[in-house]
This record gives sequence, C-alpha cells and structure tokens, in this order.
Amino acid sequence: MTQNISEAALLQALVNVSVGLDAVKRAEGEQLLMRWLKTPGFGSELVKVMLMEGVPVGARQLAAVVLKKLVKECWDDIVGSEEKQLIRACLPRAFFLQDTKLTTMAGVVVGEIATHDFPEEWPTLLTDLVNVLASSQPPPVVAATVKCLRLIAEDIPVDIAGTYSDTALPGLCQVINTPTVATNVRRNALLAVDHLIQTSTEVSLKVSDIPKGLKAVIAPLARLCVGYVTDHSNPLLASASFSFFNLVVSCYPTVIESVLPGLITATCDSLAKLLLTSDVPDGYTSDGDTINHTNLTLNHLELISNFLKKKKPRAVMEKTLGLRDPSKLRVLLELLLKAMRLSDEEVEHYVENPSSYVQDEEQFDEGYSWSVREVCCTVLEELHGVYKEASLKAMLAIANPILSSPQTHSWKDVEATILALQTTYLKPKLLEASGLTPSTILTVVNSILPTARYPLLISRLFWLVTKTIYQLPVSSVPPEILKHAVACIKNTSVSHIIRTQACKAYICVHKKTEGGGQTAGEVVSALRMVLTEARTVGSPDTQLKGDVLNSYIEDLAIIIKINPTADVAALPQDAITLWHRYHSDPFTVEAVTDLFSVMAASPSGEQSIRQVIPYLVNLLSNPDSLPPGMVSSGIIIMSHIMKRVSMDLLTDAAMLTLPLMEHLTVKQHATSPIAMCLRVLSDRIGGAGLSKLTIQSPSKGKVSGLVIAMAILQHTLHPDNSEHSLAQTGKLVLQLIGVASDQLGVEGMSGLLTLVIQRFTTATTSLIAQELLLPIAAMATRNSSGLYSFLTDPRNPLLQSVLQTWNKWIPDFWGSKQELTLILTGLAVLAGHVQDTVTIRHVQSKKKGKDIVVDVPGRLGVFISVGKLLISTLDQVTESKDLLYGDDYSDEEDEEFEEDEDDEEDREGTDANSSSEEEAYTISKEIVASICGPDPIGTAKAYLKSHMGELGPASLPYFTEKERQALEKELM
Repeated sequence: MTQNISEAALLQALVNVSVGLDAVKRAEGEQLLMRWLKTPGFGSELVKVMLMEGVPVGARQLAAVVLKKLVKECWDDIVGSEEKQLIRACLPRAFFLQDTKLTTMAGVVVGEIATHDFPEEWPTLLTDLVNVLASSQPPPVVAATVKCLRLIAEDIPVDIAGTYSDTALPGLCQVINTPTVATNVRRNALLAVDHLIQTSTEVSLKVSDIPKGLKAVIAPLARLCVGYVTDHSNPLLASASFSFFNLVVSCYPTVIESVLPGLITATCDSLAKLLLTSDVPDGYTSDGDTINHTNLTLNHLELISNFLKKKKPRAVMEKTLGLRDPSKLRVLLELLLKAMRLSDEEVEHYVENPSSYVQDEEQFDEGYSWSVREVCCTVLEELHGVYKEASLKAMLAIANPILSSPQTHSWKDVEATILALQTTYLKPKLLEASGLTPSTILTVVNSILPTARYPLLISRLFWLVTKTIYQLPVSSVPPEILKHAVACIKNTSVSHIIRTQACKAYICVHKKTEGGGQTAGEVVSALRMVLTEARTVGSPDTQLKGDVLNSYIEDLAIIIKINPTADVAALPQDAITLWHRYHSDPFTVEAVTDLFSVMAASPSGEQSIRQVIPYLVNLLSNPDSLPPGMVSSGIIIMSHIMKRVSMDLLTDAAMLTLPLMEHLTVKQHATSPIAMCLRVLSDRIGGAGLSKLTIQSPSKGKVSGLVIAMAILQHTLHPDNSEHSLAQTGKLVLQLIGVASDQLGVEGMSGLLTLVIQRFTTATTSLIAQELLLPIAAMATRNSSGLYSFLTDPRNPLLQSVLQTWNKWIPDFWGSKQELTLILTGLAVLAGHVQDTVTIRHVQSKKKGKDIVVDVPGRLGVFISVGKLLISTLDQVTESKDLLYGDDYSDEEDEEFEEDEDDEEDREGTDANSSSEEEAYTISKEIVASICGPDPIGTAKAYLKSHMGELGPASLPYFTEKERQALEKELM
C-alpha cells in the first residue's frame, strides 16, 4: 500500500462513490479519489482492486474508470517506471475476469496506456493481444482484446502501421467473419481496420504504398461487408460497414473494383427498402452511441455521394444503374426525394411549435434528420453536375405533378420537392418543356400560402417566388403574393425563417412590379421593430443575433435603396445602437455598415447622418476606453458614410474626421481602416480639394487638409504598424504626392518616399509589395529627375534595393492589369538611369532542384526583370480574356450561367463594395493612361527592343526556354 493511502480507505472510498446511498460520503469519496490521483503508487493499488474477488463489482469498475483517468492525466508525470511495469504486467489479467463491463474497461485502460508506451516501453503488447485472439478465449476476453486493438489502431504511429497490419489484421478479420462473436465486438474489429486505412492515407493515396497486410484484407472484407450493408436487423455492423466503404471508396477505390457493382446495387436497393419502413431496431455501441433508422439512411446517402465524387466509382455506378437512361436516372432522383421528406419526429415538433425557426431542426441531432436532407441535397447537386440537363429535366418531371396539384399531395411532399428544386438553377426553357411554367409555380404558391401551417413550407414557398418571378411578365405576377409577404413581415408571431424569406420575396416582387412603394413604409417600420427586438438585452437563447439578424439588416438596406422616398430619419440611431451591442460580430458590423451607406444616400436619412458623424468622432477620440475592434469598425462606418453623402456634408465630415484620423494613427489605432477612409476622401474631394480645407491639426495647428492627409500617411507607413495597414497606402501616395510635393518640400518628400521604400523592401506579401511600388513606378514614368537623384544617391543607394525587391516579387505579382503595366512601364523608364555599378540578383539556373542565384550588372538585370514582368503580364491578360483598355469587350453569356434575379439581389447587398472596386478601376486606368499613354505594354516592348541586340544574348541564361519563345514572339 502507498505511504498515505490504506487499502481499507481506498476500498471504502470506491464503495461509497459507486454503491453508497449517503450523498455526503459519496462526495467525500470523490474528493479523496481525486486527491489520491496524483499520489505515486495509486495506479498499482487500483489495479489490485480491479483483480480482487469479493469486492463489489461496482467498486472494481470504478477503480478501472479512475485508473483510466490517471493514465490519461498523470501517466508520464506521476507514475514511476517500476509502477508502470507492474501495472502493464498485472492489468491484462483483468481480461479474464467474469464481469464483461470490467473486462471491457480493462481493454480500454490498456489501450490508453498504449498511447503512451507502445511500442517503445511495451514492445510485446501487440503480439500478446494477437496471441489471445488466436487461443480460443471466452467471449469477454475476446471483446476486451478487440477493444484494446481498436484503441491502439486509433493512435497507431504511421511508421508501425505496417507491423500492426501484418500482425493483427488476420485475427481481426477472423473476428469480423465469425457470426457467433457479439456484434459490438465485430464492429470494433472493423473500426480498427478503418483506423488503419485512415493512417495509411496520411502517408500516401497511392495503392502501391498501402501496407501489405492491410492491402491483402481490404477486398475480402469488402465482399463480406456487402452483405452487412443490407442487413437492417443489425444496424451496428451495417453502420460500421458503411464507414469502411466510405473510406475505401474515397481513398482506394481500385482495390475493390470487382466489388463495386454489387455494392452499388446493394446500397440503392437497401436504401429503397429502408425508406419504406421505419421498423429498424436501434443498436447501441460499446461507446454508448445509438445507431438507428436515420443513421442508416445517412450512411446510405453518404456512400452514394462518395460514389459520385470519385471518377472510377462514378463510372461503375453509371454503368451499373444505367444512369444515362433518363428513366433510370429518374428512379434514383425519386429515391432521393423520398429521403428528403420530413421525419414524423420533425412534424411532431412543428405541430407543437409551428412558429419555431427552421434551424431548430438541429435539435434532432440524435437522429441526424437534418443531415439526411443536407446530404440528399449534396447528392442532387452532384447528379446535376454530372448529368446536367438530363438530371434537371428528370427532376422537373418529378416536381411537375406535385406542384401542379399540391392539394392532392402531402405538404411534406410539396416541401421536399421545393427543397430539391433549391439544388438546381430553374432555367426558363427547362421549366417550359416540363410543363411547370413560372406562372404555374406562382399560381400554386399563391393558392398554398394562405393555408400553409408549417414554417419550412412557407419559407420554401417564398423562396420559389424569388427564383421564378423574374421570368414572368408583370401582368402574370399575382398581386396577393406581395400582400402575403408584407403580412408575414409585419406579423411578430411568425417565425424568423418565414419573415426573412418573406423579406426577400417582397424585394423581388417589388423590383419586378414596382408595386411595393405604398407598402415600403410599413415594411421599414416592421423591420425597425425587429431591430428594436435585437437591441433589447435578453438571454442568449432568446436574443436575435447571427445570420438571422444580419439577413434582416441586409434586406432593410435593399428595401431603402429601392424605395428612396421611404422615411428613414429614425434609423441611424437604431443602427448606432446595434453597432454598440454587436461590435464584436464582424458580420453584423458589416451589415450595419452597409445600412449606414444606404441611409447616407437617402434624402430623409442625410439629416440624421449629419448628427452621426460628430457622435462617432467624439466617441472614437478616446480609443483606449473602447472595446477591441470598435475603433476600426467605427472608422469603417464613417468611410462608408462618406462614400455616399452629398459634397456639402462630405466637406463638413472631412473637417471633423481628418484630425481624428491623425490622432488615432499617432496612437497606432485602426491604421488600416483609416487608410481606407482617407482613400475615400481622396477619391471624392481630391488632393486639390483637401489642400483648400483649413483644419485645426492636433500637432500642427491650423494647416491644410492635405498636410494632415500626408501626415496620416507617414504615420501609417511607420515600421511599427501592421503590414495590413498598407493595403491602400500606395494608391494614396500615388494620388496625393503630386499635389502635396510643394507643401511637403524636399525634406518631407524624401521622408515619405524613404518610408514607402523601406516598407516595400521589407514587405512579406506580393500584394503589399505591388501596392507600395506603385508610387515609385508612377514617378519614374513622369521622368522626375529628383526621383532619380533620390534613388541613386551614393549615400543611400535605394534603387538597388528597390530593383532587387521587385525582382524577388515578380513571380507572385497579381491584381489589376493597370497596376502591373504601370509598374512595368515605370521600371522600364528607370532602367535607362541604372548604372552597372548596381547589381540585381537573378536565378540563372537550377542544380539538383536548387536555384543558382547570381548578381547581374544593373542594365542587364533590369532588362531581364522587365522582360519577365512583360511575359507575366501578357500571360495574365491572355488567361483572363481581359483587354487592357477595351471597354467594349464582352463574351456572349453562356446559357449555362444565365443571370437570374437572385444574382441581382446579391449584387444589391454588396453594392458599396462593387462601387468601390469600380471607382478604383477607373482611377487606376486614368492614372495609367495619363502617365504612360495609351499603350504601357508597348512602352516596355520598345525598351526591350532597343536593348535586345546589346543585352539580349547575355540575358539568355536567365530566361527559360518557354520565356524566351514568348519574348521573341512579342518583340519580333
């Protein structure tokens, strides 16, 4: 016995906890056991108790549970080597005890020890266990041994997986193939094989790399398990067999190629039978899990999905089921549609609580009901992707009779049919051909909506409206649908899933018919009530948040945008309150920001927005008192407001925000959002406009807005700031430096350019490197002699570091072609001023897979660099089918990707981003055109041509054969 624990005390504690009725003694026993857990020698005493005859079985089982905890938490730190050896020697004797729970726990504890000691400290463990299996032991012994082998397989090191396969798999396969062995034991043996396959895939997916012992058993096991797949009376083995097949089909399908046809047929036939009855007995695993009807349904569907994902199994499935025949394809689709019907359990839930939110389906995790429907949708999408129009036609042929006469079908059939249609694009031509016209669909929706009871069905109906209404003339849209949508939005007792989908239907109908103007005020008021609910402090269970809240906010923004006369005067205060409460949720902040952007452009919202800006400036001026992230999101909100407000309000906003932004950048707060906000001001007011503003600076007194803007830029470029803050900086310098040069003076310009180059040469991403090279390249194309002097100053030769850094990033540059060609042209112009005293590093060749890098004289180095960038730029232009200056370029739209109303709706939600990208594109294009002329690539070509004869031969070793051919093609 250990020094501090007597045998009697240990036994009494175990008895008190496991079988005692006295709550006080039980609590005392638990405390003692936890305290003794970290006492040396405690583990060996627990093993002794496990093996003691005459001690209550409950106490012995508890000793095993405590021993497992000890091994898991204290084995390496508390238990000494002698005690470990004693436990490893004694514990396997527990496999031979009479109590099955005790023997199983012994197997679990041995498996836990194996994660620490096998194979180094316990090299004979695997052989010992295999010998037990081979010696015709009683069922409890076999069960404990297999459980232990499974646990070892779960954490088997990759380097000994082959040894395990060769040693243990023959015995495990024998267990799997023996009907008299208990089902859970056979299941554990099969799961051990699964773990070995998973470990094998971590090394390689090549069949040739599978351990020999494992490869030898996969095909025979597959032939055996095909029979288990169809045995619904034994859900434990069936589920484990599906797990096995999913792994093999996903990773090594060629190993079971001969089994695939029979497996595919068995899976589909078995699923069809399974869907005809719910009379499948529940199975209970040794891990405490339940395998039931819905688990098995999910298993079947996941395997069908895996067949479709892999090329070889998909080809076998197509041939076996004859899926190129539309009638056979329809049989499979009907099978999936049947699996998508709501379960009786879900229906019961909705009867009891018809206004529950649809995602409450996750309450049914025990039966995986929602997962079954999700996997069905995945399989449908895969079928549509493979069989395209044939699959879509078959799907619509199934849907037509159900949706054309919904009164003769169960609402569950109608809901499942609509859900199935959500997996595909409803093409007008296919709808017409199937007889299920958009007009028919909307008529059906209009007839079902008034009497529909279930949230799922109502939300699906509104979804159908959003998907079909754009295909109809205005005269064919039933006016009642708009009324239904408005009624649902206003009805506070209706579930959120209905109201959010009704909002989207309202938006679509309103856009189509322009008939929602008179109801816009009602809808905005109703959504304001929803936002008021979100602002009310409540428990986490009742509080409106996440995707639902964001959906409401996004829809409200769209409704205001398409109803510019709607009264939104009170909304800014609502939005501010939401921002305060949800500032830590980036998605809600993004939605609120878009709402501010729309309100800023609204005639009735601008006056309220005028009050918001001073409030934000005052709040953000004390950043250290605000929660993390709030300063950044506040600046982002201001930048979106300033994109949309009138010029009068924008000028007032600039007077307030520029000093704040300088104050924040000095404190290194929100430098990235501030750069974006400054970019907005620069785009809208311009450098000249900023220079006309007289503003009180925190550090400089009364100065022009341009001086403050340049100070903000210098603070942003400070090396202590994150590289993310530089995403807008290069373009800002590019836009403002020409106007600001006189006010900054030579010293100010040099300081700013030094910071730009310093951050450029230390950039860790190509995007930032490209951004920061822009102003240097732009100034080069202006033939600025001051820039050449600055870059080639012998006291600080910056040009060399610029060119070397640029050369390093050439392979990784990406982005707009305008920026690339501006850089290309700028460096080509700079090249004329490069002396051979400047060296540039280039890869000359590869040797044994390694780059051979050499220093190349300046002019030759730039020639090579410009040539490589020219080739890269031309490749990108060709690959993207983008014409650098061709506004009239367009491809005819492929019918496969015909635009629908939903795409338009998505664009509405991101209009601010789209507008920003459009503006950036236009500005970038104008800069390139003004600096480089109409053909910047031509400028670079001209440079290369002029130097081809002089430098061309010397450059050849630095270009690959493919690059040389491309260069010669462009220059000859």
